[in-house]
This record gives sequence, C-alpha cells and structure tokens, in this order.
Amino acid sequence: MKHDIMSCCGDDILEAADRNWENAGKKPKVSRPALLAAALLAVCVLAAFAVAAMMKNGSGVPVPQTDDSEGTSFGNYASPPAYRKWICLSYKDFYQLLFDPSPEEDPLIESDYDDLGPCFRNLFRILRDGTAPLLVPAYRGQIMPLKVSNGYAVILFSEEKFNLPWVWYNCEVSGAELVVELCNLRVIEDKTFPPSQTYADISRYLASLYPTAGHLTKEHLEVYSTVFEETIRLGDETVEATVLKNKSEEVGRETYLFRYGEDWLVSVWNRNKGEYTLFTDEFWADFSLIPYRNMD
Repeated sequence: MKHDIMSCCGDDILEAADRNWENAGKKPKVSRPALLAAALLAVCVLAAFAVAAMMKNGSGVPVPQTDDSEGTSFGNYASPPAYRKWICLSYKDFYQLLFDPSPEEDPLIESDYDDLGPCFRNLFRILRDGTAPLLVPAYRGQIMPLKVSNGYAVILFSEEKFNLPWVWYNCEVSGAELVVELCNLRVIEDKTFPPSQTYADISRYLASLYPTAGHLTKEHLEVYSTVFEETIRLGDETVEATVLKNKSEEVGRETYLFRYGEDWLVSVWNRNKGEYTLFTDEFWADFSLIPYRNMD
C-alpha cells in the first residue's frame, strides 16, 4: 500500500526577508548618523536592564529572567531543516513502512533524508537493529483497534513535540476515540535521563516553555483550564503524569503525559467532545504498550 507522504522545508526568516526586500527593490537605506544613534540607544537600554536585574536581588548578581513569550520553547534540540510525515491506515502498513518498505517509499532513502535530522535517523537505527521494540497501545492485553479519522490511523512525524520524532496511533476503546503518541528517548545521543526523572522533569529540559504544573505562561492559561500532576497506576507500574485539561470542547479535552519505562515518552488524549470521562483509574489499570509482531 502506498503511504501518503507530506513535507515542507523552510528558509531562514531573516535571509528570506532580505531577499524579499531586494527582489522588490525596496531594501531600506539607513544613514550612518541614524545607525550610530540607534546603537547608542540600544546600549543605554541594555545597561538599564542590567542595573535593574542586579538591584532586584540586592546582591549585584543578575537575576535570571523568565521568558513568558511564545516562541523560543523547543530549545535544546533545534528543528531540522526538513520535515515530513508518513500516514498509514493500519498497524501492518506502518510495520511495512518501517521494516520492509518498497524502494520508492523507504524514509531512509528520501532525497532530503540528511535534512530530517540525527534524531530521526536514530529512530530508524534503533528500531531496525532491535535496540528498541516497535511498541503499540494495548487495552486489557490486546492491541487497541485503530480508527481512521481525518484520513489517518497512524502517523510518523519526523519531528513533533520537542523537535523529536513521534508516532501517533488513533485508537478506539469502548466507543471512545483517543490518540496515543510515543517518542523514544534513545533517539537523543548526547543525553540520558535517570529513571527517577518524570515526564515533567524531562520536558522542562527539552523545552522550558512546555506546559507543566507550576510552569505556565499566560498563553498556556488561555488554552488550559488546569494543569496538574497525578499519580496513575498502569498495571503493576506507577507513574507520575502531567495532566492538561483544555478549555475548548473542539479539541481533545484531556491529555495525560508520562514516562513509560526508561525510554518512552507517552501522550494520550481523548478526541471526544464533552466531559472528562474516559481516563479513569480502571482505564489506566488496563492500559499498556506492547511490542508489535507482524503475523505475515
């Protein structure tokens, strides 16, 4: 089966802006006196900020500033130059994409493969050499049925949260639709995370502005009614989950994010509108991730 492949690549914003000015013949010209005046003003402003920071704690040592603006947040791992996503309609199709693709569909021989970044390349390496299993969501010991919604049942992103590769499974349990997202931490070569670290600990390292309890920006508060930590029991394992509850009913009302074992980050969210009814203690007791084995 042919998989739907979507891609986009971006230019550097400043270079693109310069090119647009030049192409339009309107790149602004600034006189030397004006440049000198602007430089002096900038120095004065920076000096004032430095003095204010030193005075704030009364010690002469600058106080670290918190950036609560929107845009810097997925910081420790830069976004690769290229981005792609692969859409599959079944577990079997996804397995074939990863382990037995046709030459024209193999993600590892894409023309922009190098531009997809080292973390994406590492994902294929650890899956294909057996370092990491291909995990799929399960409920009561059985693989969760997939549901095709918005044209997909499984999506592989070359980058998503934290600029890392993620897999999304669109599933159905007891008539409810949910999305289970997985990311393997072994794709990061230059960092290991002690077993004691929770999802919240890891996410604050990977992206300081990602919402966690006690670390919310004004933009987060516009989207979420509440963000808190909750202990949930997955079978015999207990994990600390970050819980996001959305204000809008047009998106997943409720998202649980947690670390599974040592190597996996997991995000589970309810696609159904309305009340928060799916993620009960009974649901989590029956939830797990299990290795997928192709039966063909």
